[in-house]
Amino acid sequence: MGILYELDTTRRTVFIVWDGIVTPEDWYRNVHELLARPELPVIRRILVDSHTVTDSSTIGGSEIEIVTGLLNAQIKTMINKSMAVYADNLFGKAKRAQAAISHLGISIVVFNHLDTACTFLGIQVNETRQILGGVRAKPQGNENQF
Repeated sequence: MGILYELDTTRRTVFIVWDGIVTPEDWYRNVHELLARPELPVIRRILVDSHTVTDSSTIGGSEIEIVTGLLNAQIKTMINKSMAVYADNLFGKAKRAQAAISHLGISIVVFNHLDTACTFLGIQVNETRQILGGVRAKPQGNENQF
């Protein structure tokens, strides 16, 4: 599946799902799409759920540096946002990304459990599970349609 997301201006939250095989190209495309969204400045929270990734082996240090550079180029858009990453099996890789991205001044924390990620962001866990399930259920070819 790759990466899908829902940008919810009412909740001021972006819900991002990494699922199945995720490539660097998926990640770059997702970051470019999000940064281009005119609604992004009103967003205060970003939740990344990567617990169902089966393969992200092509993402390493240089790819993390590229994404960090993309975010840095749009730092005014990213300031004052909190990011939580529910990483589970990708905890080590997510921690490396956290270290790089946090140097930009972006608040990012990696979690092993969705409930603690939701608590950090101040969002309801049951509602978040439903939203993430809806994002995962989007038919292929209709990515990021709201």
